[in-house]
Amino acid sequence: MTKRDHIQRFIEGVAIVLVPSLLAYTIGRYGAEHAAGALIVLLEPLLLLLGVYVTVAIGLHRQWLWSASIAMSMGIGAIALHLPAESSPLRVTVPETLRALRGCAVLPQSIRTPVRVVTWTVEDAPDLAEAIPTLSEQRPDLVVLIGETDPASTAALAERLGGELKTIPGATNIVAIVRGSFQYCGGEDDLWTVDLPGAARLALVFPFVQGAGTLPVMIVQLPKAGSASGLGVWASELVQGVEYIARAVQMIGARRMLVVGNFQAPNSVQRMAQPLRASGLLPVRTPPNWPTEFGGIPFPTLHALDQVWAGPAWHAQRARALGGHGQARAPLLVDLTPIDSPAG
Repeated sequence: MTKRDHIQRFIEGVAIVLVPSLLAYTIGRYGAEHAAGALIVLLEPLLLLLGVYVTVAIGLHRQWLWSASIAMSMGIGAIALHLPAESSPLRVTVPETLRALRGCAVLPQSIRTPVRVVTWTVEDAPDLAEAIPTLSEQRPDLVVLIGETDPASTAALAERLGGELKTIPGATNIVAIVRGSFQYCGGEDDLWTVDLPGAARLALVFPFVQGAGTLPVMIVQLPKAGSASGLGVWASELVQGVEYIARAVQMIGARRMLVVGNFQAPNSVQRMAQPLRASGLLPVRTPPNWPTEFGGIPFPTLHALDQVWAGPAWHAQRARALGGHGQARAPLLVDLTPIDSPAG
């Protein structure tokens, strides 16, 4: 083999190693900085599984350099996808009327005890009778149910918890149950809603939890994905919806704020996480809760599509997924401890 052949083989080897890695890094950074990242993150487990299959298959054919290159590019792409997105200004405005609620969110008294929150998105108007004992046994302080729920079951859960139930009407039904009561702000209203892009909604309530105090809570329902041709628009609507939430949090105050509900994508989507972090919120790390089944067959959960974000006055103790009860998603239970409690 001549010197020229050695040089050519070296150049080919460098190209085999670098080109896939550079391509993977570019795609990962694009996903981190743009709305399309929501789609990439949702597909990430399948893409990694496909990459492992291709790596092993090529390795079995003794193409070691290609096998190593693909393995390395998968790792680089995954890292690039989850690196924080660059900060960008919020391009949305929310009703100025929300500014008047700041006085109710910046509370004069500290939260006194830990708070337990359950959030669950359900489908197909399920009969939740079997889930009521499971939920009530956990003794949650706040339950947020998103989807068409059975009124008798939700009323039974509120009765078991000894609390108040509030139905937030809209294209997608939302039920909030507090082990206490919902408070009025300004003496007139106890519920404020904001329409978000894609028939999504943001609701703001101030539930009083017995023994703990009053919490500012935002309940989120972001739009569901439609046809394959509309996925790009859907991803953009997710980002716009999160920007509305972040703007509202900035206006009202993040310190004691809790944001819970259906985000339709994991909090590892950097283009969605960045505005919320910039507003002063931090994500609560939870186990995945979707999908619990596929075609009626139990399936390993891949993503947490229901989320809880908390202000700096909270510390997340633990989070776990409860049984799915025949639903595509499992309920998420989160225990939060107030950092500025009198005992702390």
